[in-house]
Amino acid sequence: MLKLEGQTVLVVEDNLLIAMDLVEVLEDAGCAVVGPCPRIADALEDIAGKSIDAALLDVNLFGDEKVFPLMDKLLAARVPCLIITGYSPDSVPARFQKIPMIEKPHQREEVVQMLRRLLRSKRLTIGSRRSARP
Repeated sequence: MLKLEGQTVLVVEDNLLIAMDLVEVLEDAGCAVVGPCPRIADALEDIAGKSIDAALLDVNLFGDEKVFPLMDKLLAARVPCLIITGYSPDSVPARFQKIPMIEKPHQREEVVQMLRRLLRSKRLTIGSRRSARP
């Protein structure tokens, strides 16, 4: 399995079994995990004052809450997001159609590989911008 040592990842998932599996997958890959959080308010409280490298987000949260307002905040802060959902890609608003998505039930290695790609893409983007400065 690919390693992700030193990365801090937010997990927002309301299903306890799925959340615990994601935490185990991430910790086995060397990540520090923030959460799991079943609601947006919990996630905002848990990340306050912390630096996170990425977020794994379920679409439908506890009490029929949708994760999209949190995703807007994370993306505005340039935190890469990975959607993990049991719903079809059509359940995601058009503005999030380019966000990588994994369908439930997820494969453990797929989560790590997608997260690694997402983080690699972020590093390349940031590196490219820095190198373009005079």
